[in-house]
Amino acid sequence: MENKREYKTSEQERAYQRQYYASHKEKYRLYKKKQMKERRVNPAINERIKTRTREWYKSSGRAEKQKLYLQTFRKERFFKWRVRLFNMRYKTKYTEFDFKMLWDKQKGICPFTGWKLNDTAVIDHIIPIKRGGTHYLANLRWICKEANWGKRDMLDGEYLNVIEAIGRQLIKELKS
Repeated sequence: MENKREYKTSEQERAYQRQYYASHKEKYRLYKKKQMKERRVNPAINERIKTRTREWYKSSGRAEKQKLYLQTFRKERFFKWRVRLFNMRYKTKYTEFDFKMLWDKQKGICPFTGWKLNDTAVIDHIIPIKRGGTHYLANLRWICKEANWGKRDMLDGEYLNVIEAIGRQLIKELKS
């Protein structure tokens, strides 16, 4: 009689599934493991699942909610947002306090442009990672995104030389 299942509501069905899972955990885990292995091997099934998930995510309104949440989070919790991005990208464990301390140390001013930093400011490595720099706080600073785009993987001296050369070229063009 245990195999006979005729439920009228989805709530009764879910209750049955919960009970079944609780009493057959190992069997269920092995079944799921086998199922996932088959899905990984078959790209068609994998792609169909991804497509359905994307469609459901968009149609349920969750995409808009997530976007709104992230925009609000980014504006209202700037340091927490930047810490989260940095920690995820570089596998570090900094806190809001660490990044706020760097900001206060610089008094919210970009060291290259002298502009007051705003919510578009980014964390820069003084000695770039490609040049052997580390992710330690002593090697980090806040700069405006424009300066970060220009600096890329250069050391400060190299970047200032480039800026100086561009300035000389502009002055030369203005005079002629």
